[in-house]
Amino acid sequence: MGDIPTATLTVDYQAPRQTLELTVRTYDLEGTNPGIAKVSILEDDKVIHTDLEYLFSSTVKVTHTTPGTHTYKALITDKDGNTVRTQEIPVNFTGYTQDNLPTATLEASLQTCRRTTEFTIRQRDMFDNKGVEWVKLYEDGNLIYTDTNHFFSTQTKVTHSEPGTHEYFAEVKYKDGPIIRTSNMQVMYAGIEEKTLLPTAELSSVTAEAGQSVQLSVRWRDEYDQDTIQSIRILEDGKPILTKIDQIFLFQEKIIPTNYGPHNYQAEINFKNGPTITTNAVMVNFSGQAIDTAPRAEIYYYEKDNSLIVRGFDYDGDNNGITKIVLFRDGQPILTKDNPDLDTLTSQAVPPGEIGESNYHAEVTDKGGNTARSEDIRINFKSLEEVTRKAEKYTVVVDTEGRTFEQLKNRDNHDFSIPFPWMPLAIILVYGAIMGSIIKKRK
Repeated sequence: MGDIPTATLTVDYQAPRQTLELTVRTYDLEGTNPGIAKVSILEDDKVIHTDLEYLFSSTVKVTHTTPGTHTYKALITDKDGNTVRTQEIPVNFTGYTQDNLPTATLEASLQTCRRTTEFTIRQRDMFDNKGVEWVKLYEDGNLIYTDTNHFFSTQTKVTHSEPGTHEYFAEVKYKDGPIIRTSNMQVMYAGIEEKTLLPTAELSSVTAEAGQSVQLSVRWRDEYDQDTIQSIRILEDGKPILTKIDQIFLFQEKIIPTNYGPHNYQAEINFKNGPTITTNAVMVNFSGQAIDTAPRAEIYYYEKDNSLIVRGFDYDGDNNGITKIVLFRDGQPILTKDNPDLDTLTSQAVPPGEIGESNYHAEVTDKGGNTARSEDIRINFKSLEEVTRKAEKYTVVVDTEGRTFEQLKNRDNHDFSIPFPWMPLAIILVYGAIMGSIIKKRK
């Protein structure tokens, strides 16, 4: 005969609206013939679902459109012929009431905007979780957007070129019944003529007294349209000298004047959906004498990713730009990058040193021949296993533009090696072998 199997019956809700999920979990790995031969789920003592040759659990959903109470239990038979019955669970199907309706909300990113706002429609169903059929957005009573591929929330942007106020609400159709309507909200579109809602921007210079060139930066912010940039023009004494397109958040450029002496600089920013704004003015005096400043070196260790990032900075002066970056371990160079282009990133696996502490630092050299040293970082590798594991993951990133590690990881043109997941694969293979052996014995 063998040991009697064990089983438990659980439900997701004991007072659902219309739909209930029942789960039977079984255990029978002992006896002459271990394993479950049959699982039957009963509703009011009538079998409504049967699973054969099921090993660990059995799940079924039950729906009742009419309110009422039903009782559920499960009958389990193992391969030795032993039978066990689970506890009995009463479940009350309440139907739809005002206390258990699903919910829906409508949000706007900007209730006062120039021309564009983004709407977010969210829904939540705590009692049935059967999903959403569709989501609709209305403007002034007219349907303007429908989404039939809805999960938890949906977003859509609405643009009006003419100033005015519009009223919005959303409807969410749940698969098991009701249509839920959100509350109404108003959005005011002010138009690009409203000066208080225009984007803002600032032009800055690294120095007011330059030699033969200067680094200019432009930062901007758009609070009322979340607009993007079409182009940026740099003006020198009111005349355009440089144009850049498709900028994102920050513009930085080395400017060489048309002639030496004092010059006045401004930037014009053209937004894709409307206005063109002009920044503040910055005065820079060029002496004509080459100015050379020392670079700056920084090194970071990210323990979570077990990686180092080396940055070289040299934006000031006339001979700005990094020509060489060297990474040292315990005073010995282990990675060198010569004559890097300012737009180039380099990644390379660098194994750690002997077991114990190792000291890392970096040195960078600029076009003027100046060299700067970073701070020292000490890393302690405690065991051979840890050394091997970290050697597989170890990544050194040389970034000459000061970008973050998260930005670097997303670059397609560089090799950021990811170690193959041997341990999860080994666990899967061992588990498969064990299960195959059990199934073979049963046959």
